[in-house]
Amino acid sequence: MTNFRQTLSLLCLVGLAASSLLGCNADDSPAVHVWAFSLPAKALREFAPDFEARHGRRLEVEAVPWGDMQKKILLAVAARSNVPDLVVCDPMWIGGLIAAGGLKPLDDSLSAGERARFFAPARETYEVGGRLYAAPLDVDMMICFWRRDLFDPYLRGMGLSDFPKTIDQFAQAARALVAAAPPDSGRRALLVDPSSMETLLMGLGPAFGVQWLSPDLKTAAFDSPNALRLVDFLVNAMDPHRGFALRWNARTDGDPFPLYCSGKVATVLAGPWFRKRLEEEAPDMAGLWRIAPLPVRDESCATGGLGGAALALPINAPDPQAGLDVLRLMLSPEFLKVYFTEVGSPPAVRDVWEWPEFSEPAPYFGGQRYFQVVRQAIESAAPMPLAPGPEALDAPVQWALNEALSGRLAPAEALKEAARRAQQAFDPS
Repeated sequence: MTNFRQTLSLLCLVGLAASSLLGCNADDSPAVHVWAFSLPAKALREFAPDFEARHGRRLEVEAVPWGDMQKKILLAVAARSNVPDLVVCDPMWIGGLIAAGGLKPLDDSLSAGERARFFAPARETYEVGGRLYAAPLDVDMMICFWRRDLFDPYLRGMGLSDFPKTIDQFAQAARALVAAAPPDSGRRALLVDPSSMETLLMGLGPAFGVQWLSPDLKTAAFDSPNALRLVDFLVNAMDPHRGFALRWNARTDGDPFPLYCSGKVATVLAGPWFRKRLEEEAPDMAGLWRIAPLPVRDESCATGGLGGAALALPINAPDPQAGLDVLRLMLSPEFLKVYFTEVGSPPAVRDVWEWPEFSEPAPYFGGQRYFQVVRQAIESAAPMPLAPGPEALDAPVQWALNEALSGRLAPAEALKEAARRAQQAFDPS
């Protein structure tokens, strides 16, 4: 089967050649065109009058659903038709566009000072082969939302005054919590959705030191000792008889939020945006929740993988300078203030973290300085791997995990076969 990277490369070559032969113009409209997900699009439209007054160009913002954006960009770039000047991308699929040459590097367009504004792990997520292909807009990663009232007795028994910092400490406290729960409560210390690649790429994988791909993003590397430790941990944690974690699939089991409110799950792995949902939908639980960076296997491991929305220029954007003008607008403190208020995901640029709201205590979380904990997690995170397509990472990793959880294959055998399958996506020959 032709893989994603080959398909994109072929379409790009055919589309570019055809448009060259026909002498087509990509876009002769005076407007500046931006494609964005719904929330960035909403925020950007608020700034359209200011942009138009400053640059004398009409700004047209098209909201594109997250699930449709990659394909829409692919088709536009390949056909050299209706290509936008700027796009909002996601790390879960931007790797395929980079691998096929669909995006313009930003190294020569952004100054060293502009690039230095970003948190290093956020910037490094979009650096491939020493080139920067996108400017991070916000940051997303997994942090732990945990019930202090449920965990405290077991943490004190371990001599801990706060959430565990290592995986071993967490497992010890989690087993004690589950063992002491009422028999009919069904309480578990953690909920894990094995079908969620975000949980693996942005959460538990980095916490175990897993390197999913080689540094050049051309070789599968997840049949490693650290990956084996992660899968062994998940198999044991989700054992229905002796484990402490609840296995969940949001696609088939539904929204697990009621489990968090009822106390059946004591730890949630989610992004910083989850704060808004707790405060708005579970106001009666104020004071019970705390947050913490993910515990790690050892001090050499990251507390998560850093993702988030990013801004990129298509390789054949009609007016890349206009795209850069919009990019700089979207990275301005004025825009980021509005965007952060509406979305809840923190900015990827460091200078705006001087805002008072990033150091204020959060009453809902017992007076914790919420975003100071988030910043700690950001600065100790690792860049998120950019796979060239889902067949190179998502599909084989999820297959391996399902095989191990079902007991059909031992974890080591499942990971070895998954790496072999993934490598076919990089080198079909």
